[in-house]
Amino acid sequence: MEYTRGIQRVFVIHNGANFFTHEYGGACYLNSLEQIRLDNVAPISEDFYPIGSYVDLGQIVINSKRVQQGRKDYIFLSSDEIIDFKCDFKTWLDRMIITQGINYWEWKSRTIPLDTILSEK
Repeated sequence: MEYTRGIQRVFVIHNGANFFTHEYGGACYLNSLEQIRLDNVAPISEDFYPIGSYVDLGQIVINSKRVQQGRKDYIFLSSDEIIDFKCDFKTWLDRMIITQGINYWEWKSRTIPLDTILSEK
């Protein structure tokens, strides 16, 4: 399994983490290095390796094939279905912290083209 240098540094320095744990659930965990080694013995699939989890949602996984290809969209959530976060580890971590652990990927957004706004004036 190949990890990006950024992910390697985070796990070497912090060796896992617990985010936004509270009595009502909703916590997010990054596994320790030892847990990552144990989990990677039997990956979820050929290309997906767990690095953490969301309580009651599923595992946070890295697509190793995308990492090897140098792509920046390699973080996923593996639950009943595979959810593509469409970002790298740093972006995912930033978003997770900014939203304080809320499932930001479930938010619906609508992009309004700038031309539309300008033409209304």
